[in-house]
Amino acid sequence: MKQTLKLLAALIIITTLMAPVHAEITGWNNTYTNDNSTNITLPVNTEINFSIILNQSQNITWQLNENPLLTAENTSQSTLNQTFEAEGEYRIKASANNSNITWTVTAYTPLKIWSFQNNITDSNTSSVNTAHNQTLHLQVNRSGTILSETWTVNGSAAGTGAAADLNPDKYGRYNISYSVVGQVESFTINWTVQAYYEVTDALNTTQRFYNPPERIVSLAPSSTEILFAAGIGSKLVGTDDYSDYPLELTNMSLTKVGGPYSSISTETIVNLSADLVVATEINPLGIISQLKLLNITVLTIESKNIDEIMENILLLGRVGGTENAAETIVQNMSSRIDDVTDFSGSLDEERKPTLFYVVWYPELWTPGSGTYADDLIELAGGINIAGEVPGWYMLTKEALVLKNPDVIVCSGMGGYGANVCNQIRADPALSTLSAIKNDKMYVVPDSNIVERPGPRIIDGLELIYSIVKDNLRPAVKTSSGGGAGGATQQVSKVKSTAFTKQFQSFDDIEEEVRSVVSEKLVYSIPVDNQCLAVPILQMNRFPEYQGLGWINESIEKSPVQYSSEIAVLQYFFAKEIIIARADIPVDSFAALSLGKANKLPIILTDKESLSKAAEDAINRLRPEKIIVIGGGSALSEDLFKNIDNRIRLERIGGETRVETSIKIAEKQRPEKVIVAGYDSSIKAAVTSQIYGAPIIYVTQAKLEIVVDYLRKERPKIVFINVDDALKKGIQDGLDN
Repeated sequence: MKQTLKLLAALIIITTLMAPVHAEITGWNNTYTNDNSTNITLPVNTEINFSIILNQSQNITWQLNENPLLTAENTSQSTLNQTFEAEGEYRIKASANNSNITWTVTAYTPLKIWSFQNNITDSNTSSVNTAHNQTLHLQVNRSGTILSETWTVNGSAAGTGAAADLNPDKYGRYNISYSVVGQVESFTINWTVQAYYEVTDALNTTQRFYNPPERIVSLAPSSTEILFAAGIGSKLVGTDDYSDYPLELTNMSLTKVGGPYSSISTETIVNLSADLVVATEINPLGIISQLKLLNITVLTIESKNIDEIMENILLLGRVGGTENAAETIVQNMSSRIDDVTDFSGSLDEERKPTLFYVVWYPELWTPGSGTYADDLIELAGGINIAGEVPGWYMLTKEALVLKNPDVIVCSGMGGYGANVCNQIRADPALSTLSAIKNDKMYVVPDSNIVERPGPRIIDGLELIYSIVKDNLRPAVKTSSGGGAGGATQQVSKVKSTAFTKQFQSFDDIEEEVRSVVSEKLVYSIPVDNQCLAVPILQMNRFPEYQGLGWINESIEKSPVQYSSEIAVLQYFFAKEIIIARADIPVDSFAALSLGKANKLPIILTDKESLSKAAEDAINRLRPEKIIVIGGGSALSEDLFKNIDNRIRLERIGGETRVETSIKIAEKQRPEKVIVAGYDSSIKAAVTSQIYGAPIIYVTQAKLEIVVDYLRKERPKIVFINVDDALKKGIQDGLDN
């Protein structure tokens, strides 16, 4: 028994010694980190050696992402050389029996910024200036493995990717940052973008604003009101002497700088450290120029009508960075205008009352076409009896009686309107007026709501609207009544017979011409001074000829002096003027239709030098362009050597006055013309002014070029003082 147990123990020992030992990995390494790290991040195309050591010899298997690579047989150590050619995550596994080791390898492409650019400067600059409403496109050219890339604008997230667009809705400074994060590297690029607001003002001067102004000076009452409407009135540090609204002005510490028409102190403005001066068309150009020479930003606005007033509110809102506030004001104004025009647009013509708007007595100053008051009367549904003549002018009492308006509206500075109405009511010469008899006289409480181009113009519109609405004419049509007005009379319109055929003579239309002139004021002028007819006609009055009409008064002034006065009084806001010689009427008569079509004054002057009156008128009107009628032999080239060189000159002239008249007509492309001889004189001028038809002069020597022009345009023709041979030549030429 004892012997048996010994044999059994020996057998167990032998069996144990002969059994195989379990293989274990006792060490591992990689040549990239040169340690036993199993998480490795490396650039692509990097060769790396992996190795393991076993505690005994065994078969070792290598795998890449579970795919066999190789097997090393009966060995206690093994290596694997591997290059990772593409980005991605890889798993290298070495296995021996039931023991294994796995490396996780992340292969990446190194991050690199090659360049960056934008669509404004197209370079690697990090500082960009751009217009506030212009899209700025930024692009970064980079390569490598990217984990994230983000954009921020002024600290707020603004997108992802390699490109971004900035659409600055307001001008000012924008800080833009681009950040990119790679597997290992990260980069940041910063841009400073200055978005400016660029505006071209009423003087055609382009201004750039990089930051909203903080110290503003206003040079006119209208611009002061517009600044408040735009939301930046609080930035005012100075105004002209007559700015009196809104009421907030009384609570502000403001410096008066003079003006608005003269005596503006540039020194005071400089001492105020103004970063913006807002001027208007009424301010002297010389002062504006001086301020610009002193490196002060001047923005000149002009508001010829309600639409331009609202545009200027929006403009100054954008300049001041208060566009939302400005838009709110303009939307309110537009809504109130719509309420009025919805009413007036539905009115039949015969229901519209006639209005006489007057600001002075005994000189009856009244607004004609192109004035704010005329615009308001028309928008409100009324008829301005003075609307036939452009600009402000004096209407005679005789003309007022003849027109006999339904309503009289009295205005005037400082509450003077009530006095005007009282004086008109008490005038025996006006006692027959229907407005006085029917007690249809109204007073404007504040003339500025009608005559000042500011946001309160809508208050003026609503006032005129209420007057019109209360004085509508009855719908019943009648031809009875006296004068041009009356409470129930309809203004009848007789269809014109002029220019209704291809060819007519003056005899065919003379009765109609006399009928038109019979309702107008007629002036007597010397036979040897027919150029006086030009300023008379531009006032929508008429010169007497051949017993035409009745003579109201005579004109004693020279054509030069009178035309200059009328230009300033009637055409103060004209951007262009016409200059013609004062001693021969042919050119100035030909220019009448051009002046009427474009509401331009005709200023007469001496042939060789610019008359003092004409020069003064030009300086007051400050036109953008002067149209010179006639060639160099008509008016000297040296005539304008001393005028402001910013005024553009355009000469309309030909070899003879025939060519000059054709060139004037070509500016208008008319459907009707007057063909006249040089001796047609005032008769052709009157007809031209009534019908707006250009005068084409004709002579035997120039018959062919006249026919060529008429054949090209094919207008209706009225002949005045053209002999039968020339008339037949034109008719035959057009028939062929």
